[in-house]
Order: sequence, then structure tokens, then C-alpha cells
Amino acid sequence: MEVQVAIPSRHRSEAIWKYTLKYLQETNFPMDRVTVFVSDEEDAANYHDCNIVVAEGTKSLGDKRQFISDYYPKGTPVISFDDDVSGVFKLHLTEPVEGTRKELTHPCTLEKVLGLSEFVEGGFELCEGRGLRMWGAAPVANKGFMNPRILTGLKFIMGHFFGFYAGDGIAGKDADPKDDIYTSLWHYNEFGGTLRYDNHCVKSKAHSGSGGNCDDMEAKLELNNSTVDRIVTEFDGLAFLKLRKTSDPWLSRYHEVRLKNITTETIPVDQ
Repeated sequence: MEVQVAIPSRHRSEAIWKYTLKYLQETNFPMDRVTVFVSDEEDAANYHDCNIVVAEGTKSLGDKRQFISDYYPKGTPVISFDDDVSGVFKLHLTEPVEGTRKELTHPCTLEKVLGLSEFVEGGFELCEGRGLRMWGAAPVANKGFMNPRILTGLKFIMGHFFGFYAGDGIAGKDADPKDDIYTSLWHYNEFGGTLRYDNHCVKSKAHSGSGGNCDDMEAKLELNNSTVDRIVTEFDGLAFLKLRKTSDPWLSRYHEVRLKNITTETIPVDQ
């Protein structure tokens, strides 16, 4: 089946063309296979010059991601992009290294991926050869922390860019705002892990601008912490509570999840 690109969005009709859709137009990925999913008809009227699907009944990002999984024919390979992604970037080492790790200050650059079709098809091919169903990129867009390797196992796949197969469970019930963490853990339990390109990253303008689901910060904090507590309980031994070390009184109350570091395979990549 042909790879599809799905973009969940809410009240960001201008930002999506400034970031994600602009980037996709720069690549060789067919735009007729790119679809934007919004929550209601009123919001849909603000989006122009793109394929739109109204995800009726979805109240959260996690709900919308599950709607997307159920929308396509079962087994369809799908790439999910957030609506504020400015590009996928590949690590380029200006000096070679021994093995699959490099030092923080090793000479390197990040190069924007314009051959997106080949990249995403390669990601699904690697998954299929290993019985995996989800893949993505390094969780931080910082070349110092990236390495020339691909990892499988219990690896966190950040929600702003990931590949999966339609029909699979994506977010779990009430997993916002940690739906990507929940999904990474779920795939480890169900299929033995995820696949992550540590030599690729995604740059985005996450949590900036209007729209999205981040209006009430105190409510966001309460929802985040209750979700973290549930995930840590449900995935006992794989997920652990992590508190931020900060002098900021609000952030000090903000719970995070730390995943157990399990690697089942390390795949070297061309440098």
C-alpha cells in the first residue's frame, strides 16, 4: 500500500501552511496523499488548498490520532506529522567515528530531508523485516545528542512525527497529553518494541501560537500528572515517575515519565 501522511490539527490553518504543509511541498512526497484531520466543520472551513477530513467526536489529540488509525484501510502505512513541523533533518558527520556513538562536540551538521518518500518507505521496510509496527526519529532536534545508528526496543517515539500501520491502537484511552509515551510502551508490550532513527530528528514549533489543546495551564498540569500516574501504574517496571529539577514553582509540580532503557538491536547507518 502507498504511504499516507496524516496531520491532526486544530485552529491552526495559517500555521500548518507556514510549517508542515510548506515542508511537505518542498519534498518529493505526493501531496495528494497528505490529509489534514480537524475536529469539526466550522474549523474545517478555515483550511484551504489541502485535503480535509473532519474527525467527528474527537475531543483530544489522542482521540484524533486513534480516529486517523481507524480512518485508513487496515494495514495502510501512515506517517503522522504535527501541524507545526518545519522539517525532518538527517545527521551528517563531517568527520567519521568508530562505532555507532559520537561525542557531544563531534563535528557534524543537520541536513533537511527532501527525499522524504525514500526515507519513509525505508522506515516501514525496516519495521516489516523485524515484525515492528511503529517507528520515528530522535526525540530532540540537537545534533550533539544524535548518533549514527538506528535502535529497536523500548524506544520513545515522539508524537510530532511517527510511522505506524492503520488499524493499530495508537493512544490508548485518555492518554493525553502523554499519548506518544503510552503508544511507545504499548508497542513494546504488543510487538516487542519500536524502531527509532537516532540519526534523524524533526524540528517543530511545538506549543507555540494559538490553537491546540493547551489553553488552561493549571488544567493542563492536573491532566498531565494524572495521566503520568496512570501510565506508571499500568506499565509497572517499564515506566517510572520523573520530577523536573527546576526552581520554577510550576514546572517543579510537572510530572514526567522515564522509560526503562531496553535495546534489542543497534543498526549502524552510513556516515
